[in-house]
Amino acid sequence: MLYLTKIADFNWDQVNGSWAYLKLVQKLRNALAHKGGHLKDSDKKLLNFIEKSNHLKIEIIRNANSPDLCDEKRIVISSGFINELIEKMELFFKNLDGEVLAFANKT
Repeated sequence: MLYLTKIADFNWDQVNGSWAYLKLVQKLRNALAHKGGHLKDSDKKLLNFIEKSNHLKIEIIRNANSPDLCDEKRIVISSGFINELIEKMELFFKNLDGEVLAFANKT
């Protein structure tokens, strides 16, 4: 990104919102793939992302057999999430393409 900012003079304000969203989706993917969708309280950024989403939620799993154990948090994804993700990706690539074209026209 440093190259694109310094040399190509990319305006990251055009893509930053979409990029931040995609980075959080990457964290979501990693939690699903590597932790089975279970989260800890220390996953604050991801928990905040999920709480703000209309298509994601946290399900609390109570440890009824062992009350001294902590409850677990699991990610639940609704069907609208994929459409939202596709829209964000399209916006990201559209804005990125605009920055690439702006750079190409400068040279």
